[in-house]
Amino acid sequence: MRQNWVVKGILIWVLGLVCLSLNPCAVRADAGPKPSMEFNIVYETDTVLTIVEGIQFECSDATCADAEALKEAGPQRFTCEAATCSSLAYGYADYHRLSIRFSDGVTRESNVFSKSHFDAVYRVTVRETDLWVEETGGRINPMLLIIVGGVVGSLIVGLLVVATIVLLVMLFLKSRKDAASFEASRWLFIVIWIVALPLYAMGGYFALTLPITAAVECIIAFIYAHIRDRSRWTLVTVVLLINLLTQPIVWGSVTNRADGGSFAGLAILEIIIILIEAGVLYGVQRKSLTFKETLILSLILNGASFGIGLLLPI
Repeated sequence: MRQNWVVKGILIWVLGLVCLSLNPCAVRADAGPKPSMEFNIVYETDTVLTIVEGIQFECSDATCADAEALKEAGPQRFTCEAATCSSLAYGYADYHRLSIRFSDGVTRESNVFSKSHFDAVYRVTVRETDLWVEETGGRINPMLLIIVGGVVGSLIVGLLVVATIVLLVMLFLKSRKDAASFEASRWLFIVIWIVALPLYAMGGYFALTLPITAAVECIIAFIYAHIRDRSRWTLVTVVLLINLLTQPIVWGSVTNRADGGSFAGLAILEIIIILIEAGVLYGVQRKSLTFKETLILSLILNGASFGIGLLLPI
């Protein structure tokens, strides 16, 4: 009875964290990548100027008639130093405009500009009365690097998908014989760790959110298994393997969008991920877990990683 209250307490804490983070004026993503803008300032003025403060306006209209300042929410913000400006957001609008006040007391506004790269780089030309902003590319954009990166990335993704599917199928087959546990199939679970850890290490080279999210969910799974008196290493290993399936889905969906995606799209994606994880957990552990329990566990895991994503500046 006490264990049920502990599980309910964890669930309420996770849901409370999610609800508190849902500001209707800001789009909150998971612990995935967040689009950014970097502005390189070039002066064409007669005097040397420094930046005092600035605002980045977001617009859905091409004329920026509906301009609203980019709101500060967690890591989402627009910042300026004496000679540079940059912004990071959970999601950008279709059009943008800058308004920057300089040391000569003049506030200069820019032309309306758009964004085509996930991490976009701009040149901002400061003129006597206004600013001219043009996108110059992404942070890293040599064609050769794109080709090589595409080939290497395809090989890694292919290996990840094949390894994940094969290991999941083997776990499903073992579950039919009531052998999908660390104690009954120790060799299979060791293979899963041997395959998973190098893949997470490679993913961490591109973004630390990949191994961090997996680590958070594995820790929560271990605590949950301890509280509910389930096989700890069985549940942790299955969660580790499931993340190899779901994290590429999240990253593929988010990074293919220059604006980072809408809140509705991210919410639907989160629901799909929760259902996928619950279904796989139940399919592999149906001898020891009910579908209701796997659904609650999946909600706890994704809620925890969602909350961690709000705190990470990466």
